[in-house]
Parts: sequence; structure tokens; C-alpha cells
Amino acid sequence: MLHSLNLRKLGIKATPPASNFKVFPLDFQLLSFDKDKKGAMDSVEQVRSAANVLVDHFGAGRVKEYFACFAPDADFIFYSHPERLPSRAAYEALWKSWETDFGFKVNSCNSSNQAIKIVKNNLAIFTHDVTTSITNNDGTDTVKERETIVFSLEGDHWIAIHEHLSPAS
Repeated sequence: MLHSLNLRKLGIKATPPASNFKVFPLDFQLLSFDKDKKGAMDSVEQVRSAANVLVDHFGAGRVKEYFACFAPDADFIFYSHPERLPSRAAYEALWKSWETDFGFKVNSCNSSNQAIKIVKNNLAIFTHDVTTSITNNDGTDTVKERETIVFSLEGDHWIAIHEHLSPAS
């Protein structure tokens, strides 16, 4: 999701949300799955649910819950940051610096054009388009981006292990 603070300085054009822009509330629980239970969702729906929970936490500004959706050793690649972040802790530290130094806050996030590919039953690649509204010391901006999140099945739940963010063209 959005990881830039002053979009104009980065050369990214902020676009106001369309008049029909909506954010749909989701269940805020961390989802757990038992594949052996009768009627359990298939892997694609499990990943979609885990991804929607992650996006919803991000869009609602629930930072602690958002970061809990990532494994401690997850890594992150953002087009607005010069180097790969090798861990969740590194990303959390960067996020805190954005809040402190720039007044960074996520107002909303809308996910669309979702696609999921299951790899070897325990890995999943989730891609989507995101429209995010943020506030910082310069005001409020809306950014459109594309994102890939890799999920791993850890025990009975899917957890994010990699995030890669790109600007939408």
C-alpha cells in the first residue's frame, strides 16, 4: 500500500477519489483455517480473506494489527524507498519515522482487481490494485498503486512473507 510521504516530490500525481469511491468494512478478525474441517474454504478463498483483513487493517489505520499480518522475517520492496526492508521490524521502524517526521496517517485503502495464485499448497501470490488516501504534513493525497503480497501457510493460517509495491501506470 502507500509508502510515499510527499507524492509530488516523488513525481506521482495525486488523484482525488472518484465520486463512487467506497471502502467496504470487513471482519477484523485474524482468520484461521483447518483444511480438514468439512466445508472449509478452499485455499484461494482463505488467501483472499487473509489479504482482505490485511488491507482492511491498513486502510483503517490499525497499524499494530496491520503489522501482525506479516511474519517477523517478511521483506518489503517499495518504489518510494531506496532499499529493500529485510524484516517487519525494519518496516515498522520506517513507518514510525514517517509518523513522527511527516505526520503520516492512512485514511483509507480500496483493493480491486484481485488475483490469487496458489503455489505448492503452502504458498500463495496475491496481486491487486490499491487506491489509498493518506494524510501528512503537506495535506491529503490519493495514490493508485499495484501490489504483490506473497503468503505462506503457517500452521492453520496464511501470513504475509513478502510485499512488493509499484506505482500504477
